[in-house]
Amino acid sequence: MRLIGGGLTVLLALQPGLLCAAEISPVSPLSEPETPAVEALSAPASAAQAALPAPLASPAAVQAQAPVAAQAPASAAAQPPAVRAQLSGGARAVSGRSQAAGSGASGAFTASQRLFDGGSAAPAAFVPAFEAPAAEAVPAEGDDEGGEDAAPQNGRGQTDRPQLSFPHSIKGALLSVDPAKSIYGTVKAIRETPRLKGERKNGSEKYWDAFRRGVAVDVVSGDENVFGRATKVTSAATKAIGRMSKEDFKGIVPAFQLQLSVRELRQKLIERLDENRQFWHRSDAPISLSTRVRVLKFQSYIDLYKEVHGKQSAPQAEPAAERTPLTLKAQGQLETLSRFPPRLVFLDVDSWKEPLSAQQAADMAELQRTGVYFVAFSRRPYDAPGGMHDVLVRHMSGAQLTAQMPNRFLAVTDDGAVISKMRKDGTVEPIDMLAFSQPELEVLQGAGRRAAQVAGIPPAEVLRKAQPPVFIEGRRFNPFQREKRFTPRDPNIRFELVLPKSAPAAAVSRWAEDFRRRAAEQGLSLSLKVVDNADGTKSAIAQKTDLRGSLERLDRDLGEEFGLYTTPSKSDVVVLSDDPALRAVNPRLDLSKLTDLKGPALVENVLGLILGEARKGGKKGSASRMIQFSGYRERYMSEFIVAQDAAEQHVNFFSGHVVHANNDWLISQLQHGRVPTPEQYAAQLRERWNRGIRETKPVGIPAGTRMERLLNASVRRGLQMYGHVVAAYRRGEILVGTEIPNFIVIETYKRGENGKFKERYIVHTIFDFVALRPDPAKPGHATLVTYDFKTGPAKSVQKLEKDDQVLTYSLFNYERWVGKPFPVPYLSGERSYIVDDAVVEFIYNLVQKPTITPYDRERQRARIPRVFEAIARTEAKLLGVTADGRPVQAKKGKAKKGRAKGKAARNARRRKK
Repeated sequence: MRLIGGGLTVLLALQPGLLCAAEISPVSPLSEPETPAVEALSAPASAAQAALPAPLASPAAVQAQAPVAAQAPASAAAQPPAVRAQLSGGARAVSGRSQAAGSGASGAFTASQRLFDGGSAAPAAFVPAFEAPAAEAVPAEGDDEGGEDAAPQNGRGQTDRPQLSFPHSIKGALLSVDPAKSIYGTVKAIRETPRLKGERKNGSEKYWDAFRRGVAVDVVSGDENVFGRATKVTSAATKAIGRMSKEDFKGIVPAFQLQLSVRELRQKLIERLDENRQFWHRSDAPISLSTRVRVLKFQSYIDLYKEVHGKQSAPQAEPAAERTPLTLKAQGQLETLSRFPPRLVFLDVDSWKEPLSAQQAADMAELQRTGVYFVAFSRRPYDAPGGMHDVLVRHMSGAQLTAQMPNRFLAVTDDGAVISKMRKDGTVEPIDMLAFSQPELEVLQGAGRRAAQVAGIPPAEVLRKAQPPVFIEGRRFNPFQREKRFTPRDPNIRFELVLPKSAPAAAVSRWAEDFRRRAAEQGLSLSLKVVDNADGTKSAIAQKTDLRGSLERLDRDLGEEFGLYTTPSKSDVVVLSDDPALRAVNPRLDLSKLTDLKGPALVENVLGLILGEARKGGKKGSASRMIQFSGYRERYMSEFIVAQDAAEQHVNFFSGHVVHANNDWLISQLQHGRVPTPEQYAAQLRERWNRGIRETKPVGIPAGTRMERLLNASVRRGLQMYGHVVAAYRRGEILVGTEIPNFIVIETYKRGENGKFKERYIVHTIFDFVALRPDPAKPGHATLVTYDFKTGPAKSVQKLEKDDQVLTYSLFNYERWVGKPFPVPYLSGERSYIVDDAVVEFIYNLVQKPTITPYDRERQRARIPRVFEAIARTEAKLLGVTADGRPVQAKKGKAKKGRAKGKAARNARRRKK
């Protein structure tokens, strides 16, 4: 059942002593379960229950109560166009979305539900480092939470075939038309669980034995059958990891990653499977070379295409569509967007009449790579029709879902009640939920019943409707244990009552007023909406917050999750919405007033205006990438073939991350006019440290070193930086902000061909800290200072003056900002300063100030294309293609005469046989 907009909306602030305002306004459609559970309110409640005070649940308690899953229908129309067109014959899509059990936000299963081992919530083990190369590398297979827990998702349109589940990040490789990048296999660990009496095999062995050669299976990702039809298992073998050969890894990883030795391939597989084990079955023995696994391969997308179109046919990649010219021009207030990328963009997906296009997703990914954060808002649940997943997330590439979205994206759904982040496997996870506790639900139920009596509505006809669970993609159940089906709990983020058709408008108004009064008497602050349903009934939906009320929690979550602190006036936020509550965040840059564009057209034009020439594409990179390639070539190539994330788990990397985040917090406090004491700074740093070491992955420390000693060293280093930042503030420098994104575009032209375009290079960076140093002799003029925090060993000024990072920073500043007005606060502030000069300063335990000349900047401008071209050639060679993406042709050498004779003799013997 779906709720139709246009009904009565009553917004009530239910704090005692405050006046309540009500208004009539249309409401966006809300999605409901296909078979809603309803409960009559006529059952009497005890007086003790009715009078029970309702303490507000803490965020931690709320998160602990909330179930994690959801359900929503999927259709064949959701399949990629290429799949629908090429595999339409006999195609049968998997319908519905996975259900989840468990009461924690982490989705942990209970002991009775853990009959078999699940897959992984971890990121893919084999992923190229840095950005995707010119010939895009495909991340190799990382498990979804499928495997033995995989099952029919919600009973609608299901098949009896077993399923192999993959995360979004692998879908591009599964559908690849390039044989060198195609994925058509998986490896699943076999658990060593006890056998039942009289049984020869345990449950895990029996489960995976069902996946035999010739068995038809569905390859699924999220809520859709990736191929649109069944595929067959082409090979299935059970063996120890230590006995796996390179032949076993073919189809499990892209072909270019087979350049690794078999020892490295086995080790990466062990690391991935052990992450799965730690997440799902910590009591199991650690994964080792002796662990048995099931190696499964199936018909690839290319094989299925040939079945339909003939053996000689081959699928072709869809050509890139031409971009629609931009409507907006870099003029007036919009001009600043062409020079100052926003730090944060708000997207209102409910205003979109069509899904995000691949090109718009690419623009979004490019800005995320530059350092821009995105927050998407929806009044619907995440997986509702027309909700966040449908119009935004499902249309993104695997590379964006696994590399960019986990680091620079939050989703605000359920009209502000749920704030979620993306995990590195491309799934969503709630991190902040405002749910009703059980005592609060009893208070609301009693208030609804008694309000019905006062309004003259029969209480027995007022029904409570269950809500769909909060969605985390990929949590499924065992398809071979249908009697073990579980129903996820109501997340209790909304309390919805269905009022009968017979209730007149006056009675509904009296009911709402009395319901509000009774809830307020118990101290409950609610947002209440009354909407018309398609069947003539009315639904009253109460929540603890609305979209406007979620903004304060969102600020806190951005700081805790990403260390992102906006300016006090939110001047660095770009809002793409018609909602007055969101537009009020930054009224000085109200794009709804400045343009008539709406929805995806507004998104495309604003993002295009920010990107400028970078929207046309080119070779991409950064100063850190240049340093890595130029100074550590072997490590760079190794990380390109298979991402080595051990560095990110090392304590030095972790310490630097904590100190940087704490400095961002410090500068935000100074922007608000608060000067934290050294003791407060140290306490904040220790809290971040302790919160960080509780993450899923362990932090590696050198043998014989104590964690407390490392923490104290980080605190000392941070306090030295604290002194330099506070000194700059007290000198009167204007603190522009931290983590400032920026990029420049360098174009080259062919010599002797009258300026014919050759190549475009997009260089991006993120400045740690930017400040303006006003010139006392010239009011309204200033020097721009780019500070960089360094937690490693200090470099001399002489070395810094030859450093790629320093030279590129200086080039950035002169390209984008020097000689032009710089708004204060950042992006859309009321004042501005003309930037006369720009300097780069590095903060260690001291401040180093290198000097960069115009000659140095021009030399760096010429160096960037040379290094980027060398990177492209190296990556192409590792991928087995030329620099322009064509397959490398193997050179045909002359065989030795003796070897040729032996080969001819062997062929003759075979013919005789």
